[in-house]
This record gives sequence, C-alpha cells and structure tokens, in this order.
Amino acid sequence: MQLKKRILRFLCNECNNGLIQIPSLVRSIEELKTDIENLKLKYDKPFDGNHSVLQPKVNEIASEDIISEMLERQKRANNIMISNLDEANSNSKDDLTSLKLILKDLNVDVDNIKVNRIGKPNQQRLRLVKVILKNPEDAITVLKSRRNVKMPSIKIFQDQTKKQIQY
Repeated sequence: MQLKKRILRFLCNECNNGLIQIPSLVRSIEELKTDIENLKLKYDKPFDGNHSVLQPKVNEIASEDIISEMLERQKRANNIMISNLDEANSNSKDDLTSLKLILKDLNVDVDNIKVNRIGKPNQQRLRLVKVILKNPEDAITVLKSRRNVKMPSIKIFQDQTKKQIQY
C-alpha cells in the first residue's frame, strides 16, 4: 500500500547534478530581475533594441538648477572680468578711463560700459574689475582679442558662474 503512494524516479548523473544547480540559478534570475527593474526606474525609455543610449530622467530639481544656471549665464553674457588693473587711489572714474583706453585698442564700443570693482579694498592684492558691455558680441570680441592688450600684466577673462568655476 505504501509503495503505491510513492513515486520512484530514476535520473542519470548529469540530470541529477543539473537538479542540484537549479536553486542557485533561480536566485541568479531573481537578482537579474531586480537589477532590470531598478534600471527601468532610473531611465525614461527602456532599451529599444536599436542600440540607442538610455536617457536618464531629469527630475524637477535638476531641471530647475539647469534653468537657473542658463539664466545666470545669459545675465553674464555681456560681462568680462579684468585682473591686475592698478587701483592705487583709484575710483570708478579712473577705472573707467583706463578701461576705455584698453578696450579702444580692441575695437570695442566703449560709450555705454559700466565698471565695478569686486570685493573689499585690500592692500595685499588687486581687486577684480567687472566690466559690463553693451552686448554679448562686444564681450566675445574682447575675449577673442585679449592677447592684443598692450599691458602684459592685465588678464581678461569671461565672467563665470559658480558652477562654471567649479567645473
């Protein structure tokens, strides 16, 4: 009676070894499924089989940072920064006069420029000068021709955002 309820199986050695490996294969498949689900959550588009690159999601915080960075760069597009401009007993009129001389050599319209020193006066080092030009084209012209400045100590560079400086 008891033999009728039992099932007798006979497996060859290869099949028997294969059955032993099944639990580890099932675990590996479950891990792969979990990894695939995590990757799907990270990317908007799943892999479409055409070898296209998966695009990461841009969350609201990242998009807000990108937009504010772009706006900040647009605000600074007209600006250039100048270092090592002498400021001994200078005021904004002296700075404006000396900058007009420098910029006239670079073929830039100097009628409506604004000049500001950045930071507090310091005896040890010269402050940067922020020059606000009429348009971004003038700023690009100055940056392209900055090597033609007759005073070698003066450095001219783009007004950069904090993220540009960090990068």
